[in-house]
Amino acid sequence: MSVFNSLRDGNRLRAGLVVGAITAAALVIAVVAGGIQIGQFETTPTAAQTEDDTPPPPALPTALGNPIGLAASVGSAAGSVDLTWTAAANAELHLVYLVAADGSGGRYWPRLSGSSSDVTITNLIGGQRYFFIVIAGRESSTNAGSYQWSEWSNWKAETAPRLGGLPNPPALPETEAREYSRYAEFEGSVVSVDRADKSFRLRITESEYLSLSSLPDIVTVDLSSFRSVPSWLIAGRNVEVEGRYYSASQTMRAHEIELEDDDDDDEDDDD
Repeated sequence: MSVFNSLRDGNRLRAGLVVGAITAAALVIAVVAGGIQIGQFETTPTAAQTEDDTPPPPALPTALGNPIGLAASVGSAAGSVDLTWTAAANAELHLVYLVAADGSGGRYWPRLSGSSSDVTITNLIGGQRYFFIVIAGRESSTNAGSYQWSEWSNWKAETAPRLGGLPNPPALPETEAREYSRYAEFEGSVVSVDRADKSFRLRITESEYLSLSSLPDIVTVDLSSFRSVPSWLIAGRNVEVEGRYYSASQTMRAHEIELEDDDDDDEDDDD
C-alpha cells in the first residue's frame, strides 16, 4: 500500500509541477500583454520610438540655374540696346556686363532682380558696337556676406543707334592721335634706315602686349629721342625695340633698341 501511495503522491507532485508551469506561463503571457517589463523585454514602444517624435529629413537644396538665350536688339531711343534672356532658376539677382567692341568702358549695369529677363541699356555712344553678357547669383546659405554665382550666359553684340542722320565724327589729327598710344615691344627685321630723319622701317615678326593681327606688317620706328642712330642699325638686321606705338600713324617712338643678331659685338647703347 505504501508503494501505491508513494506512486500516487509522486504522480500528484508531477501533475502539480506541470499545472504550476502552465500557470506560470499564463502569468508571464498576461504580464507581457499588460506591457510590464520583464527583465530586458518591452512590448509597448516608448515615446522616443513613436512616429510623431521622428525628426523630419532636411529639405533638399534648390540648385541655382543659369541665364540662357541672351538676345540683343537696337533700342527705340538713340544710344540704347534692348536685351532679353531666360532668367536663372532660384536666382536672387541678375547682373549685365557690357563692354565696347574695342575693349574699353567695361562696366556692370545696376543690379536686376532674380526674376528679371529683360532690360534696356541706355546712355551708350550712338554708332558704337557693344558686347553684352549676363550672370545670376544669390547669397550663400553657408557663408554670410558671400554669393553663389551661376555660369555666364552667351555673349551678344549690338550697335547702339545714333540720333537720326548724325554722321560719324572725323578722324583725329595725327598730333592728337599720338596721345592715344600703347606701350609695346616689337621684334623683327630692319627694312630700311633713314639716318637723316633718325628713323627706320621694321618688319614685325613678334609682338609683346599687342596682337600681331592688329598691327601692320611694317611700322616706322622713330629714334628722335636717341642722340644718334646706332651704327650697327642696317637693313637686314634683327632687332628688338620698346616704346609707345601710335596706331593712327603706325609709328613707334622707341625708348630702347637692341640688336638681336648673334654677332652683336657692334651693338651701340646710344640713346
